Amino acid sequence: MLFSSKTLIAALAVASTVSASTVKKGYVQVVNKAPQQGTCQTPVWVGIHDGRFDTYDRDMPTSAALEPLVEDGNNGPITEDFAHTAGTVWDGSVGSGPICPGETVSIPFEIELIPGTIHYFSYASMILPSNDAFVANGSPLAFPIFSESGEFQPVLIESLGGEALDGGTEVNDEIPMNTAFFGQMMPNTGMPEHGTVSLHPGFNPKGSGGILDDPRFANADFLAPGYQFMEISVHLEEDPCELEFILFDADADAALRPLEEVECVMSNEFSIQARPTAACPTTLSADMKLTGPIDQDRLENFGPYMIFGDNRQGNVFGRDYREGSYTISASIYSERQLRGDLVVEREFDFTVKECRRNLRARA
Repeated sequence: MLFSSKTLIAALAVASTVSASTVKKGYVQVVNKAPQQGTCQTPVWVGIHDGRFDTYDRDMPTSAALEPLVEDGNNGPITEDFAHTAGTVWDGSVGSGPICPGETVSIPFEIELIPGTIHYFSYASMILPSNDAFVANGSPLAFPIFSESGEFQPVLIESLGGEALDGGTEVNDEIPMNTAFFGQMMPNTGMPEHGTVSLHPGFNPKGSGGILDDPRFANADFLAPGYQFMEISVHLEEDPCELEFILFDADADAALRPLEEVECVMSNEFSIQARPTAACPTTLSADMKLTGPIDQDRLENFGPYMIFGDNRQGNVFGRDYREGSYTISASIYSERQLRGDLVVEREFDFTVKECRRNLRARA
């Protein structure tokens, strides 16, 4: 659209170079689903990447980065390895200590997606107690989480007992001094095995003096039918309640577009609307302020919230802005007369100056 006004509105606020569609916020949640007196989990390492980060390969030796995790629940080396791998976006540890039956823990994330790339989710956690038992996804492509267009694909992982893995780095002797969460006092104290990653054969049978003979872990036989270690799920954050400033053409009685997107306007008679987004709860009043070459304070007890108000017929009043720097602010409340809860507030800086004729507005 072509505009031929002499008035230009330019945002002073620093504009992000990241498209909103490529920035995603959410959280990863872990629920230990094992029975009481069952297994616990170490803090669950989780990561988002472009499909190139491979946690482990069956029938191959456990990597140096993964070995501390499967033997001692130490996520530091795999996090460092992840950070030095191309195509990785974010990683973290869910929980700060053992996650035992019935417990729920979570971690938030905020990531910038790689445009045009499918993103994948990975996880790994040591099974407690054990010498080197763990669960993880073998294929880095097992759990797509964001499509090439950035569309979220929900992830729900039910980590089952029959999927337990043996790191092959430590003999499964279940001797307390060698077994994490069973009596081991120092890391890396078990008998080396120098094997490869394989399905775990299960804990030593009852009567052997091992894990299953301890009353704390009487129900920890993860090869029992229906046994589940944990449930891992990924959730996107719901759209936040935010406040938009909309430039409003009073002559045409029409909203133009968000203030930060406007360059030129058709008319000198314009107003600014403070508009809560759809995610906001009901609001009934607004405290609005405009400072600059023109100052205006206004209490609005009815929507739409306009800096210069409107009449009973809904006609919006505008002003001819003088050139200079302005600040618009608004605080929106849940009840009339600025009472109740403060629902959302915002402040925004912009300038008004003369511009060339036929200047195109930014799309």
